[in-house]
Amino acid sequence: MGDAQITNSKLATDSVSTSNIIDANVTNAKLAADSVGTNNLIDANVTNSKLAANSVGTTNIIAESVTAAKMNMPKNSRSMYVCFQNGVDQVQNGSQSTPYKTL
Repeated sequence: MGDAQITNSKLATDSVSTSNIIDANVTNAKLAADSVGTNNLIDANVTNSKLAANSVGTTNIIAESVTAAKMNMPKNSRSMYVCFQNGVDQVQNGSQSTPYKTL
């Protein structure tokens, strides 16, 4: 058989196996939409730099992981903010914290 005689149209369905693909030849451009699922991801390989803006929602945040320090709010700040800590909604003003009731 001559060079370039076997074309895609001549290949039967399921005729090319993984061992017949040259290493590093399945690139992102060749992957179909939605072809990579959660089970295909290697552990610890989705990093902050790979997350799109606004891709993390409230339900994805571990309880008590967002702190005043992470929000860049100094302890002596006069601004008030509401947080949820130890199962109690709290209003915090600077370093003081008091439980409050929702009306």
